[in-house]
Amino acid sequence: MKRFIFAVTFLLPLTVSAANFQAGEAIEVDPVGNSYAAGNIVQVTSEVSGDVYLAGETININERVREDAFLVGKSVTINAPIGDDLHVVGGTIIINSDIRGDVIAFGSKVVITPESRISGEVYIGGESITINGQFDEEVQLSGSSVETAGLFLKNLSVKVRRSITIQPDADIRGNLSLKNPEEMAVTVPDGVVRGEVVRETLPVREHKPKSLFLIPGVSIFSLL
Repeated sequence: MKRFIFAVTFLLPLTVSAANFQAGEAIEVDPVGNSYAAGNIVQVTSEVSGDVYLAGETININERVREDAFLVGKSVTINAPIGDDLHVVGGTIIINSDIRGDVIAFGSKVVITPESRISGEVYIGGESITINGQFDEEVQLSGSSVETAGLFLKNLSVKVRRSITIQPDADIRGNLSLKNPEEMAVTVPDGVVRGEVVRETLPVREHKPKSLFLIPGVSIFSLL
């Protein structure tokens, strides 16, 4: 449990009391009001009426969270809707359901599946980013590799250093902004972008920033 001390401090408001904070090896999150939990395996198995603040090796959201979700975990999987904003830091992050608010996510691997719809703005940083589904507001991505076949109703901005794959069935109805190294070839299939395509060359990165680890295996600066 010591490995989660920093994560819990990062996530939990100072006003949280011992009465509504859960800790242990395997936890089923309290569904009443706002929920706070840290453990090895943390799961939402009943609909939560308020916000959730969760830290764990494995976090599974299997039932609806009506308000915001703040998550830190080595493996985070969201299989049920989030009623408002999602803030998540993890090793592997998989979103399989709808998010009604904004999404801010940092992870080694971030996947948003075709079953998902994100209603708010999206900011994602990761080593590997794969995003599909529908995005109603602007999306900003920063990573080593990016792949998408999603539907973007507004602008999509991508900053990438190793590879980017835009599938022919992607639909970008706003503008596409690309920032990538000069030597990296980027192909945008015909008809995918309905707005403008804006290209910018990234400067050569001479010094790698020092890592800041939030949890084992996850570094913010190494993601960006």
